[in-house]
Amino acid sequence: MASTSMNCFKSILHNIGVVVAGLGVAFIGTRVDSFFGISDFHSIFATALAWLLLVIGFLVRVWATFYFYERRMKVISLAPATDLGS
Repeated sequence: MASTSMNCFKSILHNIGVVVAGLGVAFIGTRVDSFFGISDFHSIFATALAWLLLVIGFLVRVWATFYFYERRMKVISLAPATDLGS
């Protein structure tokens, strides 16, 4: 049971890493826009909607992780597969 909890925790950390990487790519995109002189887009509505979608997407990923582990399905396999069924 402890192994399952640890794997679930690792999967949640992975999900957080995916969100951080996405934010990093977005930041780099803003710097590239700035370099080429593309003006900033300011919209409270668009910003609020983007954050809402980001949070919903993250929560769906975490829910799916719990759902998979609850049914003893592998989300992240830390051991190499021996055949296509593993």
